[in-house]
Amino acid sequence: MPSERMTLNTIIDAGVQAAVYESGLQQRPFDAIIIQAGSRDQAIKFRDNVPQADRALATVSKNQGKLVFLFCEPVTDYTVVKTEGISWYNHAFGGAFYTFAKVQENLLKTAKKDDRIEAILFGETASYISFKK
Repeated sequence: MPSERMTLNTIIDAGVQAAVYESGLQQRPFDAIIIQAGSRDQAIKFRDNVPQADRALATVSKNQGKLVFLFCEPVTDYTVVKTEGISWYNHAFGGAFYTFAKVQENLLKTAKKDDRIEAILFGETASYISFKK
């Protein structure tokens, strides 16, 4: 049941717990989960020949011309242009719970208003960033 205390961490934690449970039922271990807005999460298993250091590498999603980093940071230097809290709870509609896609859409609207913003760091809060030249 959605509540005001729900955060992205609790949503992701629930997804990981569900994957662990489903993996146990199918007796298929996994190494990581790919979370995508609007589609089912996908548990993956790396091949044995993939070096441990490479397992943390990923392609960052781009939405409406902005890079969106979810619970990760770019490897290049950046400057925080603005930081704000994230609201998952919609008071206007009887406490309905915003979807991940809706929260991301709201963050992108803010990002598009400032030409300095090149990307969004998205976790428990949102940081709008520009890359150091």
